[in-house]
Amino acid sequence: MLAFANMGVPYIAGSSHNVLYGNKQCHVIREKINIEIRKRDMGEGGLYGVFRIQYSIQSESDQKIPLLFIGKGLSDAKKIVVNQLSVAPQLLDSLSVQQYSFISKHAADPYYEAQYSVDEKVPVMLDELIYFQADLKKGDNSIFVEYEADFGYSTYGFLEDYKLDYSLYPSRFWRSFGPIEIELNLNNLADVTESNLGRPNMEGQTAKWTLNTVAKDIHLTVNHRTGWLVKMLLYIQPVGMAIIALLIMAWLHIRWLKNSKRRRLILWLGIFLVPMICYVVFFASYSLIDLLLQKQSRQGYIFLAVVGYPFLALCYGLAIGFFNLRLKNR
Repeated sequence: MLAFANMGVPYIAGSSHNVLYGNKQCHVIREKINIEIRKRDMGEGGLYGVFRIQYSIQSESDQKIPLLFIGKGLSDAKKIVVNQLSVAPQLLDSLSVQQYSFISKHAADPYYEAQYSVDEKVPVMLDELIYFQADLKKGDNSIFVEYEADFGYSTYGFLEDYKLDYSLYPSRFWRSFGPIEIELNLNNLADVTESNLGRPNMEGQTAKWTLNTVAKDIHLTVNHRTGWLVKMLLYIQPVGMAIIALLIMAWLHIRWLKNSKRRRLILWLGIFLVPMICYVVFFASYSLIDLLLQKQSRQGYIFLAVVGYPFLALCYGLAIGFFNLRLKNR
């Protein structure tokens, strides 16, 4: 967790949420997923989510059914309400879990397996499960589940790409599954940068989607909200700023060569200085962007960039030398 070397894994895994692990005797009439983006006060101010999931379920009879949520990186704070009555999640440990036939020990410790059907299993850890018994009445029922969870995120670059993954795979185990409403409250902290659901309908700071099919999982990517100047600099990137500096300095160098009588000195001075100034701009742009973001980014391959200076100086020297030769011939 403390070493972010060039060869390190540039991604921290986060929550991979699942919908209700269901029952063939019930219809899910409607599901609403509300995700509120929040920022941590500690550390580097990373983003996390408060998930509020609401279900409208139609039961064919009065029954008690076991319901299971699977999610990685869940917080201890969980809230479950079934038909306006609070329900406590049941403790799952190595002893109590033995009474549940749908959870079995995995061959590789310390993993377990949540079993959907005879031949379909998902590897899990016990602290990734929210399990409870729901008393359903015949007719319409409501279930509400709330929890906090971390997102997966990239450790490379100026801004982390926070991944929101929500699996709709278990929906096949219900008799039917109605439309899914998704609300992502950005809280003026983030922007949606990628979505496999298409463009959202924006209402203030809330992005909304409606799914009428559960054929694909939900994959969203959000990032810290930034101003227009930072967006422009992030679009150009330090490499782009270095190229712009190189073009400007090369133009000034050429003008100096044309107007100077000491071309040989100016030629070699420019071959040394122009690539050097280009590299100064390249490295200074990292500090500038970090200053505007008010955070310290993690960048890789800086050593390779430094080693590349002789190659850049050689290429620039050949190009400016060819121009100087043509200037002499004139």
